Amino acid sequence: MITKNYYKSIFKATSFFGLLEVLKIFLKIFTNWFASKLFGVQGVGLIGLIENTVQLLTSLTGLGIAFTGVREIASNYQKNEKQFQKAIKIVNYFSLFSGVVAAVISVVFSYYLSVLTFDNANKYWWFIILAIYFICNNLVQSKTIFLEATQNLNKLIKINIALSFLNTTTTIFCFYFFGINGIVISMVSISVINFLVFAFTVKQKFSSSIAISSSEIKTEFIKLIKSGAYISINTVIGLLFFFILRLFFKNESNGEFILGYFHVGTMFLTTYLGLVFIAMNKFFYPKLAQLSDDETGMQQFSNQQFQINTIIITPAILFVFAFGKDLLQLLFSKDFIVVYSILVLGLLSNIFKGFNYTAGFYLLSKNNFKQFFLINLISEFLNISLTIFLFKLIGLYGIGLAVSLNYLLCACYQYYYTKSKYNFKITFANQVYFLFSVLATLVLMILYFYIDFIYFKYISLLLFIVFSILGLIKLDQFIFNNKIKNFFKN
Repeated sequence: MITKNYYKSIFKATSFFGLLEVLKIFLKIFTNWFASKLFGVQGVGLIGLIENTVQLLTSLTGLGIAFTGVREIASNYQKNEKQFQKAIKIVNYFSLFSGVVAAVISVVFSYYLSVLTFDNANKYWWFIILAIYFICNNLVQSKTIFLEATQNLNKLIKINIALSFLNTTTTIFCFYFFGINGIVISMVSISVINFLVFAFTVKQKFSSSIAISSSEIKTEFIKLIKSGAYISINTVIGLLFFFILRLFFKNESNGEFILGYFHVGTMFLTTYLGLVFIAMNKFFYPKLAQLSDDETGMQQFSNQQFQINTIIITPAILFVFAFGKDLLQLLFSKDFIVVYSILVLGLLSNIFKGFNYTAGFYLLSKNNFKQFFLINLISEFLNISLTIFLFKLIGLYGIGLAVSLNYLLCACYQYYYTKSKYNFKITFANQVYFLFSVLATLVLMILYFYIDFIYFKYISLLLFIVFSILGLIKLDQFIFNNKIKNFFKN
């Protein structure tokens, strides 16, 4: 049973990884801006196409090693040294193996991949040299998995910050000197640089007595493939359903505009507001996997993570209610203010997402990849069905409402399943705060349609201030040892 208070660690990880993602987003925006000036809209489109194809191939061949690998290493960390070192070796071998498989597919099917991606075979050689990218990228992934599983997050953050600037500089250099071919040259160059940096900075020491037979490797590979296949299939289904939605919007009246609004709305809900959930991959899941044999510890830790999620995300949502239109105009243009119609009914989804992520990682740490797969499959089916139906019914508002309903239904099912299967419970304090967050969001969703926007904005701002103060009080209690409270008292 754990007695340690993890609030400080959770908040620290959330803050640092959130800021790291903000840095990456700004550097990505700058890179895209540079590419648009150099190559035009068509060139930026090529970047998106090649990145999507590479992501799909990586997901298919990786077989969820980013999740299964973290669990294998973390569950043995500081428990069984022999199994711990064996787990590291197995993950390294599997990462190399999946990288080689991706490389072979990229080379052998380079002609067809070029036709599939660009509608012609002219860029077949791009996929041939991308073989280097797949191998280096997977070797880097094995090092990242090791750092996450052993919770060496300081080193991981420092390396990522340095590489973010180095990779941006490399990309711009390749774009400028190699033109359109610099897209793929930069990807390969960055993968090699990343590999060299991780190889020299992340050392894994193995005992000479730790040996793994070929039969053990085969057995462990089969186990990883069985578990990881669910993650891989989830990724493919998600990409497929997203592609279907894009086709649906494209064929609607003013389809190109609607597709743009859908893209920006999704980006706002998942990327910008989703920054708070980034740290859950890096800190919460590996730490939860380490506690997989301690039911009480897992529940305590999960409740702490869920509480921090709700405390941080609620004011962020209320802020977007108040200033969403201004943010859309600032980040994109005034033409995208209409996307606020998606946000006003979709922001609620992020409150439920906080629980869904907590419960989802709880399942993964219990090695219940099958149930995780089923829940995600249901979620993807609900998402596409509700989005199409509600868009037809109420237009852009329907897209946002579909997202919120999807996360609500999945949260209800996940709570029922984790409670009945693992006796997972949300503390009363968490239930109360979560309920008030949901009610505040629902009130704003309703008021938007009945009062002038200027009054709606004032009410949103007032609620933002109230929940920010409540959140600060909670953080002061959990993290700062009432220092803020004592300061005002003095």
